[in-house]
Amino acid sequence: MLARYSKTLLNLSTAIAVDTEGDSVSVKGSQGDDVTAASQGFLAVFQLTAADGTSPTLDASVETSFDGGTTWHTVAEMTQMTAAGEQNEMKVISTLGGLIRATLDVGGTAPPNVTGTILLASSGRIN
Repeated sequence: MLARYSKTLLNLSTAIAVDTEGDSVSVKGSQGDDVTAASQGFLAVFQLTAADGTSPTLDASVETSFDGGTTWHTVAEMTQMTAAGEQNEMKVISTLGGLIRATLDVGGTAPPNVTGTILLASSGRIN
């Protein structure tokens, strides 16, 4: 899949050390490109850095909702980080509801300080 477009789901320019949910974002295809809704592909792009911490853990995911945000379903998960460092991963998303958000779960005796970005990338435009 050629990812020509992206939408930021979570941007952490200042380090955090607490569990975080990004704002829910409405996702729908666009008629302004040559990709049909049925063939539009999606990727979750995780670009995160964890610094410091004692026995640190970091879990990141992308979730979707089919009922307007009442119930959330995990559609992509980053490999858990268990030490300070960088994690750059892409995960294919096979199905999306009308809303999407990113989540972080930080843990450890002393949780890590986390910075970075989680994106939704697509072969077609994302409105």
